[in-house]
Amino acid sequence: MTLIGAVVLGVLVVAVYISYNSVHGLPWQSTYDVAVDVPNGDHLVSTDEVRIGGIRVGQVTQVTAMPAPAGGQPYARVTLALDPSVGRLPRDTQVKVRPSSALGATYVNLTLGKDLLDIFNRSTAESIQRTFSGLGAGLAGRGPALNDLLGALNNLLPPLTRVSTALAAPQTQLSALLHGYEAFVSALAPVSRPLAGLVADASTTLGALVQAQNALGATIDQLPATESATTTAFTELQRPLDGLATLVTDLRPGGALLPSTLRQINRTLNAGLRPLAQAPPFARDLREALRTLTAVTRMQATDGAVRKLTDLVNAAGTTLQVLTPAQVDCNVIALLGMQVGKAFGAVPGPVSFVNFDFVTPGAIGSDLQSASPSPNLGVNYYPNENAQECESGNEPAPGVFGPPQLGNPPGNQSRSVLSSEPPPGVTALAQRAGLLNAPPGTP
Repeated sequence: MTLIGAVVLGVLVVAVYISYNSVHGLPWQSTYDVAVDVPNGDHLVSTDEVRIGGIRVGQVTQVTAMPAPAGGQPYARVTLALDPSVGRLPRDTQVKVRPSSALGATYVNLTLGKDLLDIFNRSTAESIQRTFSGLGAGLAGRGPALNDLLGALNNLLPPLTRVSTALAAPQTQLSALLHGYEAFVSALAPVSRPLAGLVADASTTLGALVQAQNALGATIDQLPATESATTTAFTELQRPLDGLATLVTDLRPGGALLPSTLRQINRTLNAGLRPLAQAPPFARDLREALRTLTAVTRMQATDGAVRKLTDLVNAAGTTLQVLTPAQVDCNVIALLGMQVGKAFGAVPGPVSFVNFDFVTPGAIGSDLQSASPSPNLGVNYYPNENAQECESGNEPAPGVFGPPQLGNPPGNQSRSVLSSEPPPGVTALAQRAGLLNAPPGTP
């Protein structure tokens, strides 16, 4: 039993060795090596088959990248291990690398030159003889079956002839189909490995789709209603989108103004930073002021005081409506104070007729009113002092320069206004009193 087990173990070892090395050819099989050059050997690997007329006659043992010669292109040198029965290869033998499957496998095809019959050397001839001898022994006693085969071929050949005729017809374009298939396979060859991975991953994807087939079916059932709703929504959106397009077109001229506008906005925002920084203390002061105002409004005497204040404001409003243009355009208040001061000796200098007539009538050369009218009397009790004219003291000269003049003269008089300055020392006093200082919190 020990001897039998050892024999079985040895047989298994030999079988494993032969199986492991069969990819490189059977052990102890005689071959001879031939080196051939091909333009591109990217997809060739060792153990690829070598074929002549579709029959395996050897295999690739090595693929070596060769540098480009001077002025040429790089190429690949392929070492072939051929069966001795092939014999010597003619010098004009053609070598081509062809795809053997859609997944990128390749083989080396040898097309022998003119001396094709040289492959039938002695060993080949002996092999052919042994083949025919074995064939004769195999056919012995099988005459009836062979006759039945020939009879079946008789029935098969007519329809096969028709099929072959149809395939060979120019309209079938079988040749174009084969060329297209060859081009298709050649295009797939460079991406055979990614394509194989894609096919392998597709099974996982299809498995996931099978598991989700119920949900996928429900989704497909909802597609018509979804498509209809989407179409309706897009139809409803057409008018708003047209309006939006029109708005964008109308805004295009304004886009040209954006750069300068943005610069102005930036300057405005920068100028507002300082007031914003002062806003918190102002808010505190405003809060206190509002609290005080709330307390005042709740006092019983506030209502009557507000009514009286309203009457005072209304009365002052009428005065201000008249006095504001007179002061803004003609500076009557300051000039009036100067003239009154001169008239009563409080301010040195002669009294001017220009603005003093705004208060009291008089005559040229008279400081105040006199008991008897002057021949050069000019009286204007309500001179116009506004943005159009400054009549007080600028009326046409009456008396010796013309007839006495009473009342508002026709036409617009000059708007020239005498300059007014505070008395000497007043500005310094106001400065020391703090009247000319800006209020706290203002720029």
